[in-house]
Amino acid sequence: MRRRRKRTVTGEELFVGVDLHKSKWHVTIRTCDVELFCGSIPGSWESLRRLLDRYQGNRIQVVYEAGCFGFWLYDRLVSKGFTHQALLG
Repeated sequence: MRRRRKRTVTGEELFVGVDLHKSKWHVTIRTCDVELFCGSIPGSWESLRRLLDRYQGNRIQVVYEAGCFGFWLYDRLVSKGFTHQALLG
């Protein structure tokens, strides 16, 4: 799986896609023009939070599938102030 180095951006609108699985999550973070991160992380809130914390100072929108793993993620994202979109289905 490819992994990109973290690029420093501030004040940008970032779009984060999370594909939830039992043990690993695939995450892509990008601006409208540039992919900043694409890779797998351990499947836990703490791993996702640490990754998103790298991009503080940006407007972050998170999209994920709200299946059997995703509904609890809503509460965590809202408590951290992230904009999110749960994809049902």
